[in-house]
Amino acid sequence: MPLSKYATHIEPNLEVIAGWIKCGCTEESIAARLGVGISTWKRHKSTEQKLRDCVNLSQQQANALVVNSLYKRAIGYDLEEQHVELIETGRKDSTGKPIIRRRIKKIPRHVPGNVGAQLAWLFNRMSDKWRDKLRIEHSGEIGHSGVLLTEKPIESTHEWEKYVQQLKNEADEGKPERDSDRKQPTSSGRLSPAASRLS
Repeated sequence: MPLSKYATHIEPNLEVIAGWIKCGCTEESIAARLGVGISTWKRHKSTEQKLRDCVNLSQQQANALVVNSLYKRAIGYDLEEQHVELIETGRKDSTGKPIIRRRIKKIPRHVPGNVGAQLAWLFNRMSDKWRDKLRIEHSGEIGHSGVLLTEKPIESTHEWEKYVQQLKNEADEGKPERDSDRKQPTSSGRLSPAASRLS
């Protein structure tokens, strides 16, 4: 009796399959790489515990990596950048070329939290409190966490992103506008009359 595709194509490659899943490969692409049909893959996944455990564990590990990366990007992080400096020694080699010494300089740098990553985290992990149509009370400031609080209700994620970008532009210019002149969505989703005159 001939061996099944599971015995010849799948089981010997469980470690490779785990690596592919951690790299973000879909089950369709994995089946194609193994030379088996997607229906064959799904059938063996439903009947073979080892394959099922391999897939589930690898997906959990990949998800954990993404969650950790998103969290790190949301709150900001510190890193060391390496810069190579070329220093002339004042000496020459046997061919007459100047001898250049390389020195690697480590420079600490802080990467600030990203508003988009913060919103993604809040919308997915705290969706009961951070829905698209959430009404938020005004605080007038951007807190240390970088979460923005607006005077008016935000009717959509797109409006929220536009409002965040506007505030970032104002901060970059160093000329914050008066609250009465700032473009803000009204409860109807339209800009206020003052904001319309500015646009």
